[in-house]
Amino acid sequence: MNPVLILGGAHIDRKGAMEDDYIEGASIPGTIEEVVGGGAFNVAANLSRLGCDVTFISPRAQDTNAAYVAETIKPLNIEDKPVICSGSTPSYTALLDRHGELIAALADMKLYDGLTRGDFLTAQVRDELKNSKILITDANLTEELLIEIANHIPDDCHWYAIAVSPAKVVRYLPVLKRINCLAMNLNEAKAITKLSEPSEMPEALMQLGLRGAIITNGANDIIGFLEGHSPISLTPSPATNVIDVTGAGDATLSGFVTMIEKDHTIKDALEFGMAAARLTIAIKGAQHPSLTHDLVQQELEQSQ
Repeated sequence: MNPVLILGGAHIDRKGAMEDDYIEGASIPGTIEEVVGGGAFNVAANLSRLGCDVTFISPRAQDTNAAYVAETIKPLNIEDKPVICSGSTPSYTALLDRHGELIAALADMKLYDGLTRGDFLTAQVRDELKNSKILITDANLTEELLIEIANHIPDDCHWYAIAVSPAKVVRYLPVLKRINCLAMNLNEAKAITKLSEPSEMPEALMQLGLRGAIITNGANDIIGFLEGHSPISLTPSPATNVIDVTGAGDATLSGFVTMIEKDHTIKDALEFGMAAARLTIAIKGAQHPSLTHDLVQQELEQSQ
């Protein structure tokens, strides 16, 4: 399998959990958890654990948040090549009541949203793109950057894209015809297709020029198609121990890429991705820290 170049978000995710009932305007005891998040980062970590050669490029500032991101990446056997920009390294801070319900969240994503071609597409990044064979991006990058990326990658580069959110997935619209596979959940697919019926979405996406897609829908059927292959729908095996669904879609794409790039069928690749997702949602956090190809294969065999 060729080395993988990944461009996109790596930021701080903070979660404040209250221990007593929420009272407006009052100080409530609780705990704060801080981790590194971002779709591109999750996939980079997963692919490295699955044995892939990964180069990761993300926009960061020169601050303590960026230092924390770098320290988190360091033990993951990833070639980390951040692009330093002005501003603050992005962060997302959620405040949850004692039942786990979101009260409010603060998303400081100005660095991502203000990225320009001059900020991010340095000579080094352009060289990486020019030589890439497998590229993965997330939609934390701006539409302007995604268009420029499409112009810089070689014709034989396989481009996999992460939707991130319904609001951001539409940034891919100008480059859909160049993307080999777009991974998204049902709400993100609705934002692109303007449809509500999952079975109608593959045809609509193909009409838009997209070469391939993975559409996840929680515990419901997963839909996938690639250029030259008919769409397929698979029912995931039941997950028996769900702890945290964060990162499930990123794990699905990670497993899919490792298999499809080794010439496995789309069915086998999707099943491997779903097995990686089941392992991920059985632990706390967006990535399984002990993920390996053998562990995913074992999970897949046990579910059949």
